[in-house]
Amino acid sequence: MGETIEVGHLHKALTPGTPYVAYVRATSVVGDAKGWGVASAPEIAPPDYPSQPEKPTSPWQWPTALEVHWTAPWLRGSDLESCEFVYSLDPDCRELTKVPHEVAHKSFEERQIHVEDLEYATTYYFKVRIKNGVGWSFWSEVSEGFMTGACRPAPPKRPILEHIDMEQLVFRWNLPDSHGCAIDKYEVFLADQAQVAKVPQLIEDLNQCETDEEQKELLDALPVREFHGIKVEEFTNPKEPDHIFEGLLGGLPYAVAVRAHNVEGWSDWSEPLDDIVSPSAAPEEPPAPWMLEATKDSLHVGFSLPYDNGDRITQAEVAWFRLSGPMERHVALGGKVTVPVSAQSKEDEEGGVTVDVPDTVERALPEEYGGSWEATLTGLAPGTEYEVQVSCINSHGNGSYSIGMIMVCGAGIPDVPGRIRHAVPQADTDSGLDAPTFQRMISDMSQGDLSDPDTPPTPRSSMDDASEDGGHAQLEEGALELPSASAVQAGAVFFKRTMRMSAPDEVVNMGAKKPRQRRWRFLGAGFAKVQPSEES
Repeated sequence: MGETIEVGHLHKALTPGTPYVAYVRATSVVGDAKGWGVASAPEIAPPDYPSQPEKPTSPWQWPTALEVHWTAPWLRGSDLESCEFVYSLDPDCRELTKVPHEVAHKSFEERQIHVEDLEYATTYYFKVRIKNGVGWSFWSEVSEGFMTGACRPAPPKRPILEHIDMEQLVFRWNLPDSHGCAIDKYEVFLADQAQVAKVPQLIEDLNQCETDEEQKELLDALPVREFHGIKVEEFTNPKEPDHIFEGLLGGLPYAVAVRAHNVEGWSDWSEPLDDIVSPSAAPEEPPAPWMLEATKDSLHVGFSLPYDNGDRITQAEVAWFRLSGPMERHVALGGKVTVPVSAQSKEDEEGGVTVDVPDTVERALPEEYGGSWEATLTGLAPGTEYEVQVSCINSHGNGSYSIGMIMVCGAGIPDVPGRIRHAVPQADTDSGLDAPTFQRMISDMSQGDLSDPDTPPTPRSSMDDASEDGGHAQLEEGALELPSASAVQAGAVFFKRTMRMSAPDEVVNMGAKKPRQRRWRFLGAGFAKVQPSEES
C-alpha cells in the first residue's frame, strides 16, 4: 500500500504531438477492480521526426531560372525549422547540387524557392527535406523534370480600384512577371449583382481549366456582365495597365478580375476585386407613358417606374408640350378662320404636374420596370394634340425623361361660324320661290321665342313645303362659311325676316346687260338647323 508503480516507454504506441490522459485500475488473481481510477492531467506525446515531404513542383520557368514549390508534411508534434534542396541533371540524382541556404530560405514562408543561373533549355530534377525540433525528415522523391525557358506569365495581382460612379468603373493592376516572354494582351471581366458572390469560386474553377473552351463555358454559365480583350498597344502606359467599364447602374455590387497572355499562353486569373459598390444616383429613364382617359380639357396618364439606381423614387414629373390644335387641322384641310385667333402664351404651349409616388408602388429591378402610377394633366385645350413625357425623382434629383407619347384631348363645342352672305341664284329662272311662299316659310320659322338663345324655335323643313306645294327648295351654294366637316358635325343659322324688293329685269351699265338679282331687306328673325356636306 502506497508504493509508486511506473510504466516506461508508453509513448511508443502513441501518436507524436497528440495530447493524452491516463487511467489506472488494479487487478489480482481474484479479478479486476471495480472501475478505473481518476484521469491524469493531459500530457502531449513526445514529438518525432517529420514525415517525408511530397516531391517538389515548378509552376513557372524562365530561360535561366526556375521557381520550385514545396509542401510541408506532417511535422509530428514539433515546429518547422528549416528546409534543404538539392538538384541534378540526372533523374537518378547521382550528382547533386545543393541550393544555397539563403536561397532556400528567402521565401521560406511561401514554401517556394527561386533558383537562378541555370542553363537555358535544360532539364533539372529536385529533391527536398525538412527539419523540425527532433531532426531532419527523409528526402522526398525525385521531382519531375523542369526545363528552363519562357513560359506563360504569372497571374496579375489583385486589381486596384481607381474610381467608380454610376457611369463608369476605373481600375488598374500591377504589371505581372512575363516569365521570359513579353506580355501582348490581357482579358478582363465584370460581374454584377448576385453573381459577385460567386466570383471567387469561379476564379478557382477557371484556373483549373485545361482549355479556353472550358473557361468560356464557365463564364457563360455565371454569366458575367461584360468580357473584354485588351491589346498592350491600346494602353496609354503599358507599364501601368488599367481599364474602364461603362454603363453601370447605381447602388449595385460589382467584381472584376484580369489575366495576362504571352506567346506561351494565358496566365491564371488574378484574385478578384469583389468589394465594389456603385453609389446611388438619379433614376433611370422610364418607359413611355400611356393615356388612361381624355376629356376636353384634361388627360389622365399612366406610367411605370424605372430602376431607381439604389435610392427609392418618391415623385414623378409629367410634362406636356402642345403640338397642334383643331384650328391648325381645320386650316390644313382647307377651312377658313372664322374668329380671331388669340396669341398663344408660353403657359399654353407647355406645362406639367408633379405627383407623389407612395412606398407601396413596387420598385423596379435593375434593367427592368416596376409598378405603375397615375397623374392627371389639367388646363388643356379641347381637341388639341400634346406630347407627354415622364421623369422620375429621388433624393438625387430628376432622372432622364421618357420617350414622348402623343395624346389628344376630347372634342369641345365648335367656334362661332363665319359671316352669312347673300345667296346669288345660279340662273334667272322662275323655278325659285315666289314672295308669298317665302313669306309663309319665314312665318313658320318664327313661331318660337328668339329672345332665348338656349331654346331656339323648332324649324320647319323646306322639304315639307316642297312636298305640299310641289315646289322645289334648294340651299344656295356659298350661303355659309362653315368649319371643316372633320371638326363640326352640325350647325345652326339665325336669320331675319325680309321682304322682297323689286328690281328691273335688266340693268344697263356701260352698255352691258347684267342678269336680274334678288335683293332682301331684314325685317324679322328665325332659326334653322343645317348639316355640312363633305364638300363644305
